[in-house]
Amino acid sequence: GDVGALSRYYYFVTKDAYTQEANFQFITCKIIGNEGHVWVGTTILRYDENGKNAGGGRDMLSLWYIEYQEDEWYVVKVLDTP
Repeated sequence: GDVGALSRYYYFVTKDAYTQEANFQFITCKIIGNEGHVWVGTTILRYDENGKNAGGGRDMLSLWYIEYQEDEWYVVKVLDTP
């Protein structure tokens, strides 16, 4: 299905990635009405078909903007810190 703003975390959309390990750490969240934001720490490691590192990063900080739509929360935008 469509993963929208979270597509960057799926290895099937990343060239040369065969497998992926991902770790997400919730930091904080603020919600006002039907929208808000979530700070998340991420470590994503991608590997090629021979098990060699094909990219990713460790201890990255991301800001996820969320909206409540049709009785569910959705991530609508992701900003990664430099």
